[in-house]
Amino acid sequence: TGVPELVQALGETSLGVKGFAPVHPAFSLGGLGRVDLLSGKGELGWQGDGTSFRVAGLATLDARRINPDAVVRAHLNLGYTFHNGHNIADGRVLTAVEQFGGNVTEFDVLDVGFALEFLPGDVTPFLEWTLGVPLGTRVDTDDVCVEGGQPCPADEGLSGFPHRISVGIAGEVL
Repeated sequence: TGVPELVQALGETSLGVKGFAPVHPAFSLGGLGRVDLLSGKGELGWQGDGTSFRVAGLATLDARRINPDAVVRAHLNLGYTFHNGHNIADGRVLTAVEQFGGNVTEFDVLDVGFALEFLPGDVTPFLEWTLGVPLGTRVDTDDVCVEGGQPCPADEGLSGFPHRISVGIAGEVL
């Protein structure tokens, strides 16, 4: 009931699979696939036409396998997300705030990510950066990018593309 009205999503589910294969003692390649089952506005349960898909290629370089004194592992992620979240909005064009709040967009996204893990001991600090480049849409862009309304991501350039930075620490629970 607030302004702006956000997509109130409950019970969203993601299902995925990820696999790797070594191609060199220090280098491995992999891939992932994910299905996002989105629920409708204020609803509990899956809305079929909102289902989104992601595929990605992954690469990892473990510097410790080249030099035993190294403490870094680097990851590269290149993926494509087919977004259908716009279908849960009941035919209404969502504002940028609503899209952010509901993690939905009218545009498919090319994701490019890079991460570093620092492996000095039992605790693993990491830093990850991901850039989402909006590419295609299955929605008429005249309905999405309206004069005086929400600008198209391509019009905004790099500053209008979503960037994510994650900083954290990982470790094993005994």
